[in-house]
Amino acid sequence: MAYFTSLYKESFLWYEKKVFSFWVRKYFNRSVLALAILSLGLGWFVFIETRTSKTTSLQKEESFYVLAQESGNFGERYSTVLIRNALWRTTAENLEIGREYFGLISFFAYQPTSENYYEVYLRSLGIRGEAEISTDSLRINKNCDWRCQGIKGLRTNQSAAGRRVRDFVCRQAYPFLRSWYYTDVNCGDVAALITGLVYGDTKSLSSATKETIRTFGLSHLVAVSGFQVVLVASFLEAALARLRLDFRVRATLVFFALLCLGLYTGLEPPIVRSFLSASIVLGARLLGRRCPQSRALVYSAGVMLLINPFYFYSISFRLSCLATFALLQTRFKKKLWNYLFTPLFAFLYTLPVIADFGEGVSVVGIIANLLLTPVVPVITYLALLGYLPLVGDFFLGLVNVLILMLLNTLSDLQSLVILYPVGMFSKTELVAYYLGLVIFGVLVKAVLNKNNPESGVS
Repeated sequence: MAYFTSLYKESFLWYEKKVFSFWVRKYFNRSVLALAILSLGLGWFVFIETRTSKTTSLQKEESFYVLAQESGNFGERYSTVLIRNALWRTTAENLEIGREYFGLISFFAYQPTSENYYEVYLRSLGIRGEAEISTDSLRINKNCDWRCQGIKGLRTNQSAAGRRVRDFVCRQAYPFLRSWYYTDVNCGDVAALITGLVYGDTKSLSSATKETIRTFGLSHLVAVSGFQVVLVASFLEAALARLRLDFRVRATLVFFALLCLGLYTGLEPPIVRSFLSASIVLGARLLGRRCPQSRALVYSAGVMLLINPFYFYSISFRLSCLATFALLQTRFKKKLWNYLFTPLFAFLYTLPVIADFGEGVSVVGIIANLLLTPVVPVITYLALLGYLPLVGDFFLGLVNVLILMLLNTLSDLQSLVILYPVGMFSKTELVAYYLGLVIFGVLVKAVLNKNNPESGVS
């Protein structure tokens, strides 16, 4: 009897130590508890947000800041204004970017359950609705505060940066290159791609070039994305480490640098997601812990949806999350497999998003993505170096050559692209598609990594 009692105690202790404690620690630790609380809060917030009826408010006097302006499809002018920490859209005329105004305003919020896709899309950008401003009552605040000064300084700096690139490309580099390299590409498109890769300003791209890029499915490669965040964070971390600064000081400086980058680029969803992911990883390291990048991706996406559930309808948000997930799930030990399979899996993971918006798929486009995925980061890095004093013109010249050749090649090959339409995925098809894709990725990764045990993880 004593033997069985002792065996029972040893078995119970082994179960508690090796099984129960292990699984409790793995699946019910504080990190997963925080994720569960975040998910519950997100679900409740989305439930409330999408079922709250929004109506037109009465006209009352408010102060507002003008953040940006753009033109519609029929030449109409829209301004994005900041009113009480919320973004609104207005058609009021004679507004200047960076100014603070006072006036009588009535609000018409976009319905959360609206069937108008464009309204839902604007909600995904953080714009809550239309603001009807009485221009007769407008007054300018001449005492510009810190927010007013910051907006004006940011827009002035961006305009100067874009003007410098356009002047160099169109007046110096482009005429020189045209003397020995024939091309029909407009110099303004080259300059627009440079500014787009640096801080997301691609407004001056011609409609023909936009159509060419869209045909090849390269829109995600030629705009500001999370890569800029990774590039800046890696560069600063390496530079500050050489100065032998304490890690807490380095992490703080990197955090503020990424925050400034996000504000400069306009807080696009991919930038916000990458900034939050980097902040979570840095914060975990400051606390002496480790947060895997996959978990940081989930946390950052959850926080963004908690702030604005309509981020889910943002194309760039979904593309960023899915492409990053594909990148994290397809890391191979051999670099060659990374170059070949990472763009392929990124395309497969983002295919349902492309199908939702009626974009066709072409074999030439897939090949173009495979070839250009390792090239575009190099172009982006050179474009960033182009803003350095003294030596910047040299790097801008290199970028001008690469982008000019890239656009010229795409323009010549556009006639070979045959788009195959892909229908929208149903919910059942989405679940089956991604489940099969995950299983396929795990099998490919297991087979290829098993065949290359001597290689280090890249």
